[in-house]
Amino acid sequence: MMSFGQAFGYPFKSIPKILTIVLVFTILVVLLIANYINSRSDDALLLFTAVTILSQTLFLSGYGIRIIRQVQAGDSEHLPAFDVFKDLGRGVVVVVAGIVSLLPLIFLFFCGVGMMARSLDGGYAESSSSTILSILLLIPLILYWSWGLYVGMLRYAAEERAGAMFEFSANFSRVNNNFGAMFSLLGYQILLAIIYYVVNLAVTFLYDVVFTDSITFQTDDTTLIAIVSVGAILSIMISLFQQFAWLHLVAQLGDKIGITDDFVEEKLKY
Repeated sequence: MMSFGQAFGYPFKSIPKILTIVLVFTILVVLLIANYINSRSDDALLLFTAVTILSQTLFLSGYGIRIIRQVQAGDSEHLPAFDVFKDLGRGVVVVVAGIVSLLPLIFLFFCGVGMMARSLDGGYAESSSSTILSILLLIPLILYWSWGLYVGMLRYAAEERAGAMFEFSANFSRVNNNFGAMFSLLGYQILLAIIYYVVNLAVTFLYDVVFTDSITFQTDDTTLIAIVSVGAILSIMISLFQQFAWLHLVAQLGDKIGITDDFVEEKLKY
C-alpha cells in the first residue's frame, strides 16, 4: 500500500540539499532580474528566462529519475548526491520522451480547436457544447498520458536504460493493467496539491503583508532585487518540497505495479 506520510515527510529529511538547489535557482533568478535592470532589453530578458527555465526543467527531470531510483532501492531517508551534467542528460531524455508521447494529444487538441471554430457558425449553444465536450475528452487523455510517462520514468530509473522512456506501447500496457494503482496515485497527488496550495496561499499572504508596501516607484534596484529574491526563495522551496514528495509517490507506484520487483536489488544500488 502506498504511504502518503512517507512521501510527504521525505523532503524534510534532506533540507540542506534542498536549500542548495534553492540557492542555485535563486541566483539564476537574481541574475535574470539584474540583467534586465541593467539592459532594459526585452529580448535579453526573454532569452535568459528561457535558458533559466529550460536548465531548471532538465535538471529537476533528470534528478527526479535518480530520486525514484534511490527510493526503489529502499532509501527513503536521503536525497541523492548531485551529478549535474548526468542529471541534465537524463532530463533531456525525460523531456523529449514526454514531448514525443504528447504529439497525439496535441493533434487532438488542434482538431478540437478546429471543431470549436466551425461550431461558432452554429451559434453560442453549439459552440459551448463543443468546448465542454473537448475539455471532457482532453482531461482523461492527459491523465492517461501522464500515467504512461510515470511508468516510463519508473522503468528508466529501474533499468537505467533511456530507451524505456520511448517504449510507449509497453508503458501504456502497464497502465492498462493497473488502473486501480493509477487512481490511488491520483488521489494522493490531489491531496498533496491541496496541502501545498494552502501552504502557498499562507506564505504568499505573509509575503504580501511584509513586502507589498516596500515596493514603490522610488524603490532602489538593490532593495527590489532583495525583495524579489526572498519571494523566489519561498516559491522555489515550496515547489521543490511538493515535487520531491510527488516523486516519492511515483516511486511507490513502481512497487505497487511490480516494476521494482522486476529487477534484483543489486541492480538498483548505486
